[in-house]
Amino acid sequence: MPKMKTHSGAKKRFRVTGNGGLKSEGARRTTPRKMSNRQRRNARNGSHIEGGVAWKVKRMLALV
Repeated sequence: MPKMKTHSGAKKRFRVTGNGGLKSEGARRTTPRKMSNRQRRNARNGSHIEGGVAWKVKRMLALV
């Protein structure tokens, strides 16, 4: 049986945490000026991925 290949776009956008969870990176370069400073700051932080979306991302990263 051949090995699953890792999805190139997913490996650039998602990281696996120490406990096996998934984290996506925050917005980096261009944030809209109409957003408040607080919204822009919060957008920079990463967010955890849970539920059915996590299953799909793990499949793309060939972890399942």
